[in-house]
Amino acid sequence: MSRTVLFTGFPGFLGSALLPRTLRRSPDAAAVALVQERWLDQARRTLERLETAEPEIAGRTRLVVGDITRPDLGLDAAEADALRAGPLEIFHLAAVYDLSVPADLAWSVNVDGTRHVVDLARSAGELVRLQYVSTATSPGATTGSSPRTTSSSGRRSPTTTSTPSTRPSASSPRRARPVCR
Repeated sequence: MSRTVLFTGFPGFLGSALLPRTLRRSPDAAAVALVQERWLDQARRTLERLETAEPEIAGRTRLVVGDITRPDLGLDAAEADALRAGPLEIFHLAAVYDLSVPADLAWSVNVDGTRHVVDLARSAGELVRLQYVSTATSPGATTGSSPRTTSSSGRRSPTTTSTPSTRPSASSPRRARPVCR
């Protein structure tokens, strides 16, 4: 049975770069890209562009409407069962990277969404691999600045970290946020 590679976060930057690379390195694999309804047209255009540029991957990707913030990724039972049935590799790339969004939205996508992806992975009959790409911030036990190496040259830049103990609400006070450049 051929392997299915599930991508969240397509047609975003990382998903659009990793999907064709993954299919090139695994000629027997088929991809399923989980796409929110509002991004479906863009996902179709991106997939068409990728398949035109690399004909060897054409016809090996299905776009499936879903939502990581929902149990079973918002998929109908048949689609979720089909993903669980065979060898499954997952690239979980979907996230809210905008640090100015309300905390409850960021939590829903970045925490609950990741939980739902992990739940699907745990329920897979044959999980090949779950690859998770985190958001731009790093959680830590304290709030404040700490040096973090960001390049192979050893150059450092400050990173602000904080760990919420409970799910934030829209009325939660804002914690210090890192500056990303």
